[in-house]
Amino acid sequence: IIASTPNGTTGIGQWYYQQWINAEADRSKYKPIKFHWSEVPDYTEEWFKNKTKGLDTRTIAQEYNLEFLGSTSSFFDDEIIRKLQDPALDVTPKKVHLLLNYNLSVFESFNPAYTYLIGVDSATAFGSDFSAIEVIEFETSNQVAEFIGKCTVDELCQLVEAVSQLYPNSLIIPETNGLGNQVIEYLSKHNILRSKTFKQPIKDVNTNTIKYKYGLTLTSENRPILLEQIYTIIAEDATKVRSRALKLQLIGLENKNGKIEGQPDDGVFALGFTYLVRAKYPQAISKVKIDNPMSLDVIKELHEQRYSHNDNSESNVYLPPQFQSQNVSTPLLDAFQRIFMSQTLTPEQNDKENK
Repeated sequence: IIASTPNGTTGIGQWYYQQWINAEADRSKYKPIKFHWSEVPDYTEEWFKNKTKGLDTRTIAQEYNLEFLGSTSSFFDDEIIRKLQDPALDVTPKKVHLLLNYNLSVFESFNPAYTYLIGVDSATAFGSDFSAIEVIEFETSNQVAEFIGKCTVDELCQLVEAVSQLYPNSLIIPETNGLGNQVIEYLSKHNILRSKTFKQPIKDVNTNTIKYKYGLTLTSENRPILLEQIYTIIAEDATKVRSRALKLQLIGLENKNGKIEGQPDDGVFALGFTYLVRAKYPQAISKVKIDNPMSLDVIKELHEQRYSHNDNSESNVYLPPQFQSQNVSTPLLDAFQRIFMSQTLTPEQNDKENK
């Protein structure tokens, strides 16, 4: 048994904070039990007022309201940290899917009217880091599903595939680091998964052209945007994060010598990948509303052709044989042509095409 009141997320209280969040996420032998003073029949509001008279708000929050608070180096201020721990905002998963003997918490089931972003942060089965999959709905940025746990990279790849099947209308966003590249390699071997994998536009300064690379590479340019998006979205509406485990990771973020990180922070960055793509690369999410059900087959053919060709070959917009007549022009096909052309042409070619 480990019994204590919270004492911050860093410094002296960091060890207890990490034990608590691991227990909350069912990743330790301990079970989290919170016993609030209000659960004692003899303790009344009058008792509470007398006990806390003259105490500062931080002491009251930690010693009596059992809240983990940050330090001067915390990423979020105390007000946001308190919101993330508000029991009234806790959300119980609607479903828990068992995938490869791992739990996927589902807060919102798939809705065909929505588009989803799947952020993937990879880790080994050993060590202190965890693998994480965070799913958000694109338009609202609401968290809809989550996996955080210990697994092999092969198992993570299969979990990502399974999650993408649960949310078919989705874009998968793995990071291009050592382990993340293994996930990307797995996805690239399957046409459907490859077509759903995020491709980051990278400018070639030598040729002044845009090339596309599978996966998300964090750089000195886009990392601040990722952190800004995390802060802004959470500060504006903390209810967008439903998972208790993710909330606890968020409150543990701190500035360490100019670098924002936490222990752990795997779920945070998987979430951040989705926020970054949503903010900086929205053109990667090509959502076209279909009025005519017959057009769905055309979309599938265009989609498959766009992503199944060799990336080193010249990219062309493809039309199925029945639509190759010069007289055929529909808003749907025109929209797809504009989307695909904007992703495959150089900026100069785009300007010429738009004229």
